[in-house]
Amino acid sequence: MGTTPSSISTPPQAVGNIGKETEIPSSSSQETPIQDLGKEMELPKEVMSAGVSMQPTIISIPPPVVQLGVKPAGQNAPTISTGAISMILTDEQIAQGLHSSISNSIRWLAEWCRHKLKVLHIVQ
Repeated sequence: MGTTPSSISTPPQAVGNIGKETEIPSSSSQETPIQDLGKEMELPKEVMSAGVSMQPTIISIPPPVVQLGVKPAGQNAPTISTGAISMILTDEQIAQGLHSSISNSIRWLAEWCRHKLKVLHIVQ
């Protein structure tokens, strides 16, 4: 019998998930490189005339908040170097504990869990 013109001109459709995650090549072969504009840049005159103003990148903490113990954090925070760190256990004691029996380890895990439950006032 006869074939309709619409069935001849349509391409066959994909069945299932074939081609679902294929990447379509972009039309432009040249990609725009990402540029780091820095932390601060000058605003154009048109933007400033519209009422936009620059905000400082470093925010100072008010003195009452500093007295409460709040310290700055993030990339701009000053690093505080502390003295030498003293470990509670020596290397020999740690090595000895690594070679102890598993039942001893389970006992100390149970003691630690019991201590945490006492701190939370769940167990007396």
